[in-house]
Amino acid sequence: MVKLLISASCEEEIDLLYEIDGVDIVDLKDVKIGESLGAPDLDLISYALEKKPLDKEISVPLGDVSSCVSGLRICAKMLDYLNIDYVKIGLFTSSVEDAIKLGKLVRDATSHTKLVLVAYADYRKFNVIDPEKLVEIGRKVDADVVMIDTKEKKGRSTLSYLSTQELRKFAEDAHAQGLDVAIAGGLTMDDVLYVASRLDIDIVGVRTCVCESGRDSLLDPEKILALVHAIKNVLPFLYA
Repeated sequence: MVKLLISASCEEEIDLLYEIDGVDIVDLKDVKIGESLGAPDLDLISYALEKKPLDKEISVPLGDVSSCVSGLRICAKMLDYLNIDYVKIGLFTSSVEDAIKLGKLVRDATSHTKLVLVAYADYRKFNVIDPEKLVEIGRKVDADVVMIDTKEKKGRSTLSYLSTQELRKFAEDAHAQGLDVAIAGGLTMDDVLYVASRLDIDIVGVRTCVCESGRDSLLDPEKILALVHAIKNVLPFLYA
């Protein structure tokens, strides 16, 4: 069964996600800094680790990164030391060579934490690497997960930029290289069920569709419960 990742931006949201059975990965994120993968502050990470139940995993993004910025390796090494489950890095560059350098920098700093490389479905708008190239980058970097997300968070969803055929090929190519596959980016509840039933993916990520009124508002427990219920009770019939 696909793992459900939901982004949390404050302690209240972390507590909520920890309480709900069916939320597998709590993705700590600063949603107000204008980045797709806004890195959270250390206090939020510390809180999440202190309260973490045994059945939950934590992911932490290091931002939408365009070059080997100072401190990136130190941050990755710290997350590894803290036994964070996943570290995510957005490859916000047009250069495959630079993307490989970024990935290797984080990979070399981690031994326990899984490395998630992220490319953007709306890559043409920002002149960054095509997600089609992400699998090869992931293979060369020895990543654990390759993820497609959207850079622009108040626009269209991943499914409006990439076809089912393109996403299916991406997933097949990734699995052939031993990489897990994650899809996120403006997904609705229907989108989640669609990608989880039509594509062989390992993780699906959301935030906006389970918020009260938009990505910057608080998570809505009723919407989360409805999504979890749909994944548990509707998705198996879609697979059939």
